Formats: sequence, structure tokens, C-alpha cells
Amino acid sequence: MTEAGLPVSVLRDEAETLRRARREAVPVVLADLGVAPARMLRLIAALTAERRAARIVAVWPEGGSGLAATAMRVGAFDHLPRSAPPDRVRAVARNALALAAAGPEPSDAEPGPEAALSGPSEAMAAVRASLRRLGPALCPVLLRGETGTGKRLAADALSRLAPRPGPLREVDCAALGSEAQDDALFGPEGVAEGPGTLLLHEVCALNVLLQSRLLRLMRAGAADPEATPPRVICTTRQDPDVEMREGRLRDELRRMLGVAEVVLPPLRVRATDAEVIAEREAGLGPLPAETARAIRGHDWPGNLPELLETARALRRAGRTDPSALPAAVLAGAAATSRPAGARAGAAGPATDPVRGSGGAPWDEGLFGSKGPLAARVGPLVGATLAEVETALIEATLARCGGSVRRAAAMLGVRPSTLYRRGVTGRRGRVATERGTGDGSPPAAP
Repeated sequence: MTEAGLPVSVLRDEAETLRRARREAVPVVLADLGVAPARMLRLIAALTAERRAARIVAVWPEGGSGLAATAMRVGAFDHLPRSAPPDRVRAVARNALALAAAGPEPSDAEPGPEAALSGPSEAMAAVRASLRRLGPALCPVLLRGETGTGKRLAADALSRLAPRPGPLREVDCAALGSEAQDDALFGPEGVAEGPGTLLLHEVCALNVLLQSRLLRLMRAGAADPEATPPRVICTTRQDPDVEMREGRLRDELRRMLGVAEVVLPPLRVRATDAEVIAEREAGLGPLPAETARAIRGHDWPGNLPELLETARALRRAGRTDPSALPAAVLAGAAATSRPAGARAGAAGPATDPVRGSGGAPWDEGLFGSKGPLAARVGPLVGATLAEVETALIEATLARCGGSVRRAAAMLGVRPSTLYRRGVTGRRGRVATERGTGDGSPPAAP
């Protein structure tokens, strides 16, 4: 970066960095998660909370994608693997400096392209905030959600918020065979070149060999902005961790995409959003109480397309009494008996939908300071950190069928890290003694 004329200060101490940031403006921080990662994450959180650094980029070591995902959740807006080529590092640093010079990030009170994902629920406000934060970055993004939850709208918002202008080029991996995928992406008229945004629908259906080429594309960089590869956005309605364990999604690609991952919640967990959107799209004034209750009570298996068709049905009928609702909506609402809290429609506590790899589907919870994960760790309070670590490793190994390689990928570490913690083989118990310390499995007793 110094060769490129970018001003650089190397600060090796958390306290020194905070003092410097409090004393003078710090436009960009490149936080190296390979050095004292816990202290670095605290620094990122502190700089974000105090608004002392305009933009923070997390730099993560091999096997550290889980750390990078945590850094993104606590305040980083972009990330780089340590193995990134110099041109990529310079491109990310220049982009961060330009954004810092442009001023602070906009808020929900200043709607941009992300406003297309509407709804007053805290869940959707968190989604919009995540899109605003990730939009100007260069890192790849994974958009997860059921069919009809708005992944295409989210991708369009990210593209329009991108720092470099350019077209949004799309490939539907699930609709193409392997040869057609290759042609669409890397053929003579392939879309995987040039500025702009590359959107891969259903990335888990991409041929495994082509996934390696996609990884190289995401890691690439160029000194000439016109030659910079496109920003990559992927979507999936599948559970990527299941796809990885079953061999349809490469471990490396899962880890890269898992650093910046946004989950689009289904309508069944945000009932008030459904009511507000239906009322707006019908355009016939406030909905009667019974109609509103029916809309809030329906599970909306078709998500937004089903809801919009329902609003159009009301508009065509020119009335909004319950008898104008489609029979499926009335039947679904009558058959649904959810707790009052679910019908209230705030989609539970506010949570940041930017998640790391290994996350559960929406209904099983999100990572967040107030989300279900925090509730689940409550019973662990009182255990030692070593005991918690051992329990987590054993549970992950069990979920991965005893495969150390897959467990390491899910935990965001290298297999040698688990071996050093005493993992003894495919059955996956964690021994009390350490391994050899050189990355190999411990010797058999």
C-alpha cells in the first residue's frame, strides 16, 4: 500500500490504537485477526461503538473465516483473507478510503435502494441496515432465504449501492447444466468478467469444479479499476452447511461466502409486515380488523409473491372485507394457532442478519446479542472456557459424523487446530491431553 501512495500507520497495541483514534480522525483501519484475535475483535467493537473509524476492514488468517464473520457482525464493513493478492488489498483499501472521505454511513431514516425490502419489523430494519453496510464493500455476499423472501431485491440493492457503477449480470445455476454454467460464466460471452456485479442464483447448484474458478475470481484483484473482476453476490434457499457436508458445496467457498451472509426472514415470522404490505399494495385504505387478523395469521408459504397476489385480489374486488380474501388465506389463517407473540409480528428480538458459517436456518435462530444464540448459552454460564470449547468441538464433530476436516470448516479453524486440542480421530472425542503441537494427530495411547 505504501508503494501505491496510500498513507499507512502500523499500530500494534489495542490501547494505543484507541488513543490514536480518539485523538485524531482515523478514516480506515485494517484489523489483523491473526494477531490476538480476541483483543482485535474488542478493538473493532470499540471503534464502531465510539464511531472512531469511518471504515474497518477485517484481515483474516487461513482457517479464520469464523473470526472474520464475527468481525463483520461487530462492525467491520469489508474483509480480506491474508492470502489476498496485493492488487486486491490495494483495491479494498482505496475503496474504504474513498467511502470514509464521503462521510458516515446512511441510516434507515435516509432510505436508499434497500428500502425496496419494506416492512416495519425490527427483523427487516436489521436486513436493510446490513445491506447499507455491505453494499459499498467489495467482499462477496451470500443471501439466504426461502423462495419469495426477497433475495433478488436484496441483490439489486447491493448492486445499486456498489462503489463502482456497472451492470447486474445474473446466472441461475439451478436452471443450467454444468456445460451451460461454464459457458454462461467463463465462455467467450461469459458474464464473469468486467466491472459491475455478478449475481449467482442458487450457488449450491453450481458445478463443484466451477466453484474453484469462482473462488479464484472472488480472491482476484487488479490495479486498474476497469479490469477489476465483478463483485460477487450469491443466493441460496438451501442450507449451505448441509450442502457442504454432502459434497455439493466446496468447503473453501462455503467459508468465503459465510463471512458476509444476510438472511431474509420469511413472512410467517413477521406478521405485521404482511399486514402493512398488503394494505399498501391493495391501495383501498385501512384494512378491517378481521381482514388484518386473517393476513397476520396466515403462514404465507409463498412469501412475498403470494402476499402481493392477495393484495391484487383485494384491489380487483374493490373491497377489503374478509370474504374478498383468497380461500387459501382464510383457510391457512383458520388452521394456524400460533402464540400471540408470533402473531404480533415483530419477528422476535432485533438481530443482525449478517452471519457467519455454521448458522442455523431463520426459525432456529440468528447470531446476535439478543437473539436465540445468546439465550442458548445461558445454561453454560459457570462452566470454564475450556469446558465450553471442548463441548462445542465434540458437538460439532458429532454433527459432522466425526470428520475432523468438516468440523474444522464449520468452526472456522484449520484441522491442525483441532488436532492440537486433542481430537483423536473420526469418532471425534476431545482428549484431555494436547496433541503433538505440529499439526499432526496425537499419538495413540
